[in-house]
Amino acid sequence: MIAYLVGFASIMLTLVAWHYAKELAETKEHAKLASESHVLADTINRQLGNYQQILDGLTGLFAASISVDRSEFHAYTKQIDAIRRFPGIRRFAYCGMVRAEALRDHITEVRAEGFPAYTVTPPGSRPEYCPVIYLEPFEHGKLKSFGADILAEPIRHEAMSLARDSGEPVSTRRLTLMEDTGVSSQSGFVIFSPVYRNGAPKQSVAERRKALVGFVYASFRLDELLAGIMAHDRFPGLAFNVYEDDSLDVDSLVYSSAPRVSWVDQDAVTDQIKIAGRIWALTTISTGKPANIADNVAAITLLGGLFISAILFWATFLQARHIVQRTASEEKIRTLNTELEHRVKQRTAQLEAAIKELEAFSYSVSHDLRTPLRSIDGFSQVLLDDYESSLDATGQDYLRRVRAAAQRMGMLIDDLIKLSRATRASLNMAPVNLSSLASEIAMDLSKTFPGQRVEFITHPGIIVVGDRALLRIALENLLGNAWKYSSKTPDPRIEFGQTEESGRTVFFVRDNGAGFDMRYVDKLFVAFQRLHGVNEFSGTGIGLATVQRIIARHGGRVWAESKPGEGATFYFTLSAP
Repeated sequence: MIAYLVGFASIMLTLVAWHYAKELAETKEHAKLASESHVLADTINRQLGNYQQILDGLTGLFAASISVDRSEFHAYTKQIDAIRRFPGIRRFAYCGMVRAEALRDHITEVRAEGFPAYTVTPPGSRPEYCPVIYLEPFEHGKLKSFGADILAEPIRHEAMSLARDSGEPVSTRRLTLMEDTGVSSQSGFVIFSPVYRNGAPKQSVAERRKALVGFVYASFRLDELLAGIMAHDRFPGLAFNVYEDDSLDVDSLVYSSAPRVSWVDQDAVTDQIKIAGRIWALTTISTGKPANIADNVAAITLLGGLFISAILFWATFLQARHIVQRTASEEKIRTLNTELEHRVKQRTAQLEAAIKELEAFSYSVSHDLRTPLRSIDGFSQVLLDDYESSLDATGQDYLRRVRAAAQRMGMLIDDLIKLSRATRASLNMAPVNLSSLASEIAMDLSKTFPGQRVEFITHPGIIVVGDRALLRIALENLLGNAWKYSSKTPDPRIEFGQTEESGRTVFFVRDNGAGFDMRYVDKLFVAFQRLHGVNEFSGTGIGLATVQRIIARHGGRVWAESKPGEGATFYFTLSAP
């Protein structure tokens, strides 16, 4: 009971401390978020102010000249290089006011500049037009906006009217930008700055309307503009939304820096963005984690208090639980040991039975199956010798095939027995002269195949520790394979030796025979797998599997490298690297 009372009191004190720490941390985090949000809003406003200054400079170009031609407009925009330096600016342009009665002369004048396809769009009769005349960057034939009457579009018309009457740059509401041919349309806005006739009075609205000759404007892509301001992680841990007005509803959302971040139950701060006469709302939340221990006071208080409460509670029970657990563990260990001994006896008995069954099977294969195979082979030979004249060519071919199949099956049985012995035979470890052993095998092969002359090279003095009988079987298979697969080579050459690789001794058997495709190297050491047909090279496909098992029993490994028609090299080690 004392332990429960102490634990309960400690938890209650922890919760009280956590509540006050949490309120303090939330107040601090809100102040930090508000400060970062103000900095972000100032940064955006400052950048937009820079963009507006660029547009003011373009307006000043027209104010400083009686007339600005296309080359001057191009030279000025190229000089300031704003599109490359300031992300988000899509295009600079100038559109001039044209009365309906002067439209035909205007089209003729622009066509004379080298644009025979120029026309004002959309078609239709209107009191006045404001077609786009100069654009930068300009790609002739790809610009939908070249010749477009800006006054014909309501959202742009609204901003142009406000700019004309106020004499100040004015931004449109959010709209769909007119993109080049082949480029998908994107959301953005346009800032218009009025251009008045030089020397004309502009004090009143009526005077400004009368003096208006056109507009210079810049179009902006919202995503590129705001993403450029946020580039290089200038505001890590912040996510913000930009709304077209102060309503902050979904329909007014024009940009989100983190569209997948949930804003539900988030502490948010709202600031204003000023875009050429319009006020947009900037709402900011924090997505980052507290930067230091002081920002985690509430969590540390809660976790630390709960940890101390747990320690106090369990301290009174520690000794008793230790004794009970130790007794239970000892009993469990005794039970597990008894079960383990029983399982070991069962598995040992099963393994012994399996070994005896395997030995019985090997005996049956080596004795019971060989006798009928010899009979088949012998009687087939007798038939060929005594009744050859009574059989036609087809019958004789069938008997020869029977003999070949019986002989092949006999070879397969012998190889299976060798494979079984290589796996089960006990190892008699002793020094073995592999050089001498390889030379003996080469001499035996020369006697077995007297018509095949092979240049055989053996590196002297290769002595290892292993089972001589098993290592002889492994070398017989490797050298026999090299002898067999180089039999069709004009100047066959076989080499047995050793080399050093990564500080270990590696033995090899190399030939210049038929070789094989390395794509099938995984099949080499699998029983009954062959990379060449029986008609091309004889064999049962068990020899290399036997080699692999012998080498593995000696703690080594075997592998091969080859190219078709360029021979093969088999490597093996006799101890773990």
